Amino acid sequence: MQNIKSLAITFILIANFISLCTIESSAQVQKSRYKDFRKNFKTSIIKEIKAPQFYNEFDSPPENVSVVSYESNGRKLKGLLNTVNLDSTKKTKAIVYLHGGFSLGYSDLSDCQPFIDAGYIVFAPTYRGENGNEGNFEYFFGEVEDAENAVNWLAKQSYIDSEQIFVFGHSIGGGMSALLSLNNNCASKLNGSSSGIYFQEWLPQLVDEENMPFDISIENEILYRCPVYTLNYLERRHLMYIGSDDDFEWYKTTIEEMYENTIPKYFNLIELDGDHFSSLEPSMIKFIEEIEKKL
Repeated sequence: MQNIKSLAITFILIANFISLCTIESSAQVQKSRYKDFRKNFKTSIIKEIKAPQFYNEFDSPPENVSVVSYESNGRKLKGLLNTVNLDSTKKTKAIVYLHGGFSLGYSDLSDCQPFIDAGYIVFAPTYRGENGNEGNFEYFFGEVEDAENAVNWLAKQSYIDSEQIFVFGHSIGGGMSALLSLNNNCASKLNGSSSGIYFQEWLPQLVDEENMPFDISIENEILYRCPVYTLNYLERRHLMYIGSDDDFEWYKTTIEEMYENTIPKYFNLIELDGDHFSSLEPSMIKFIEEIEKKL
């Protein structure tokens, strides 16, 4: 990990140059939005592959869990809906949970017990190319559109309070949640993450080389997949919780160096006890406390 971190620090200057030469070159930069730039960028997928993680079929779901489907760009994608707090006679607040890794399992929904205990309906979507879905693995690109469409699908359900939908992600899902905060194309009121900050050199470390669906040497392919380089373009406040034992101080220092000794305005980096996994439950509890202030 230390070698990866050294590479990430080296890449800071490159990243800033990329930002200046692409997004920030516009004379209308103060009026520009990340999602407009992203809309005009066409990723070049060089391999048609499925998500690089084993999954189990959603057979015999646990009690109070329904297997549902939502549509995204013409694809019917799977999702898991926890129905403990679902009441067809009223509209209930909800959280869309973006799972870690590259497949969804029942255990991911079990991790959301703090949200369930707090009275939220929880919906965990899968994305294109994973869990047997149509489409292919795009690695933080088309999957973001799927996550947006999952939020918007949930907002249309009769039992959901569409004004009280929130998004929270863990690890890979945390990066997805941060990308949603940049795109601002969905009905979520506030997004949060338990970890989820990635640098250019880290992407090939998270999957085997044969599972990289795009050319890592193309700068903009990275720019639109790693929100750490475009945090100044956040369109809504994003809460990212990182455990002390998950190198919180290193992340904080590195991001401050990238953004002229400060943390971008809408990006809240919050330290908690624990590591990458043990900090997940405390981060969910803190996120609930934060959003309950606004209800």
